[in-house]
Amino acid sequence: MDIKLHKPHDKFVREVLSDTANAVDFFRSALPAELVAVLDIDKLNVEPGSLIEEKFREYYTDNVYKFPMKTSGRYLYVYLLFEHKIEADEDIYLQLLKYMAELYLKYRAPVVPYVFYHGEQEWWLPLQFSEFFKLNEEEKFLTKYMPDFTYELFDPVHHDLNGLVFDLTIRAFLHLLRYSRDESGEFEKRLIELIDLLVELVHSGGDIKFIQKLMLYLGGTKDLDVIDRTRELFRERLTAEQEAEMMTAIESLVLKAKLEDARNFLANGVSLEIVIKSTGLTREQLIAAGIEIPPEER
Repeated sequence: MDIKLHKPHDKFVREVLSDTANAVDFFRSALPAELVAVLDIDKLNVEPGSLIEEKFREYYTDNVYKFPMKTSGRYLYVYLLFEHKIEADEDIYLQLLKYMAELYLKYRAPVVPYVFYHGEQEWWLPLQFSEFFKLNEEEKFLTKYMPDFTYELFDPVHHDLNGLVFDLTIRAFLHLLRYSRDESGEFEKRLIELIDLLVELVHSGGDIKFIQKLMLYLGGTKDLDVIDRTRELFRERLTAEQEAEMMTAIESLVLKAKLEDARNFLANGVSLEIVIKSTGLTREQLIAAGIEIPPEER
């Protein structure tokens, strides 16, 4: 089967890091030590909603995290912007400035900008906002008239993560993000490493729904029959009952996602023939799901 989900990266990252336990584990290692020292990480709260306008959601997704500060009892907010363009884009400076201003107006509390980057090319932009203007030596005095900030950067693809300690869930999450773009012959090896992590997670009582979502994401980003291949790998490592529970749910999620894509494609003028070819669905499945077929295609 050829599964291609619509914008799978942002959905996957947002879902994983919207879970409080996952966010606590991620930030405990991924924030700078000086921040971890003053924040009560275990009491973070994931704030509802998104600041990103519809026109930018193809490239960005975001989360806002509220942390109590140990020393004062006041709150600090971390604004996580997930960037999944192919390469770094200088627009990120203005995007961060805009969203941080909104948060300052709303909360009147410190805000730490945090970029989670998942692009093909290594991040090359400076971490200081003032660098956006590329001022020469004679012009640098102008920085006293402009806002300035440093953003934190997390790049699971190009950065060395060996010094960071995460639990099994976040380790599997980052492993998949790190190698999901891998088109080399190494991918089979990485897939086996991932399945071994997931089996360890199953045996330790981990969240099966998380594993299902992770497999759905993998199926949406690779040009291979990933469900059949993962079934083989799981079958070698799990009981028949465990495998059946996982794969039935995964296939249900895949079908749901493919139907959603088909609905979106048809609504945007893609021909029925192309939709059927790209999703692997039949006309009968589309009709049974209540998806409207354009009159000229019936």
